[in-house]
Amino acid sequence: MILRFDLGKKGLTENFLENIKIAFNNSDTIKIKVLKSYSTDKSEIKQIAKKIEDFLEKHRKKHFINRIIGHTIVLRKLRKKKII
Repeated sequence: MILRFDLGKKGLTENFLENIKIAFNNSDTIKIKVLKSYSTDKSEIKQIAKKIEDFLEKHRKKHFINRIIGHTIVLRKLRKKKII
């Protein structure tokens, strides 16, 4: 299941980051739509994605990867490698 969040004019608040952190308990992938009221600059969207990824890695002790498609940030939890 992919959960979806909208990032609006309030920006990256503590509450927003906590909700994303909690959402990864039930999902491996989350989409965050950056609304035009927050930013339309691609470089700023990349910085936002990096901040969110760093926050999650710090608090969840897992690795995440982000991908930007248009104004949407797709965050995915990396799985452990299988040892054969």
